[in-house]
Amino acid sequence: MKKIYVSALVGLLTAAFSGCDNEVDVIGEWKEIPVIYGVLRPQDTATYIKIEKAFLPPNTSALQIAQNPDSLYFAESDLEVKLYANDVFLATLPRVDAALEGYPKDTGIFAQTPNYAYKIRQTLQPNVNYKLELISSRTGETYTTQAQTINTTGVLITAPSSSRAVRWSYNDGNSEVFNDIKFDWREPSNADIYDLTILFKYDEYEVDLNGVELPNSRQNKVLEWRVVQNYIPDGVVERQINGRNFYLYLAAKLSDVSGTNIKRCARNMDAVLDAGGRDLALYIQSGQANDGLISGLFPTPPYSNTTGGYGVFSAIYTIRKDNISLDPSVFDYLQNGEITQKLGFSVTPCF
Repeated sequence: MKKIYVSALVGLLTAAFSGCDNEVDVIGEWKEIPVIYGVLRPQDTATYIKIEKAFLPPNTSALQIAQNPDSLYFAESDLEVKLYANDVFLATLPRVDAALEGYPKDTGIFAQTPNYAYKIRQTLQPNVNYKLELISSRTGETYTTQAQTINTTGVLITAPSSSRAVRWSYNDGNSEVFNDIKFDWREPSNADIYDLTILFKYDEYEVDLNGVELPNSRQNKVLEWRVVQNYIPDGVVERQINGRNFYLYLAAKLSDVSGTNIKRCARNMDAVLDAGGRDLALYIQSGQANDGLISGLFPTPPYSNTTGGYGVFSAIYTIRKDNISLDPSVFDYLQNGEITQKLGFSVTPCF
């Protein structure tokens, strides 16, 4: 599950996984009610499901409870977590300390350690219905939630074309013209929400007084431009991205290296599409409604697909188109254009 690129759709759920803000949402009086957060992605070799308790105990400060791990997590012996694939038992999930596996909880009012989660130790399959079943040994209650992994049949990014270099801009002889670049994809049958990220790949290196590259100074780098977030299409999945915005993003993220011995050269770019399931879309829409009160004068109830509990269990799938080439006009603008001329780019691509 560890990787360089991290999906924004995953991030919306892992905010509950790795940290939270300084507010405490009180669901009600203390009960043994699970709160479940998790996304399933077949590309991952392991998946972590966050399961915590809903609280507040009576006559106790919420801030005090938030610092007590026993109030946040079920005792390991009190909860059995089972996973089913198309109603066939698959595995009983062990509890692990995610902090020890590279996923520490962010600082905040909630106890940072331990950071318990339940781990699926195998690769999941696309277009399969997975059911999570929680059995409490203390109360005898059973809680369930289900998620169907994304149907990946025929899914791919169709534009930009692999056979045609992306031309973010060109000079018409009088001025610079910025193009709108179309990004399009074949929509999975059971995906309802999308994030689109452009990975701009470049090298950074140092040169001597003669402009010769210093040995061992070159570094391969990537900028992640999350250009579309929480996109719920209405019949059309195509998105148009303007070239001026592309250059403005680079200028905002990269330092001015004029007057230094630091140089850069561009390589190409990747397009990464994260497709999320319907439950994830409903969960995000619910959060947006509460943030903006767009549903009325009062916040809407948080979306949940957990029977007897709270939280969301859903799926995503990541679709990529790698090494999309850039038109020579892009390299020219990177070096000489008004927006990017101080970033130290070569007029030729990296070799």
